[in-house]
Amino acid sequence: SRQGLGVTGGTPYGFDVGNSERGNVLKGLDLGVEGMKVGGQRLVIVPPELAYGKKGVQEIPPNATIESWMSNYYRSNRVHLGVL
Repeated sequence: SRQGLGVTGGTPYGFDVGNSERGNVLKGLDLGVEGMKVGGQRLVIVPPELAYGKKGVQEIPPNATIESWMSNYYRSNRVHLGVL
């Protein structure tokens, strides 16, 4: 389970858009939410090369494509992701 990311109903993970270069969020998630408005929701599909690539992480296998519904709850430049 990825409760820390809100995938199983845990606390949603928030990040500031445009900060993937700092390593706080996957590049694919950062790119996937560009232009999202407050209250907006979308399905973001992240290919392995913009996610964890060949290494994988925890229960996410190597070369996995990540799909996540994302919602922008608060500010226009901050996104919170989880299951909607």
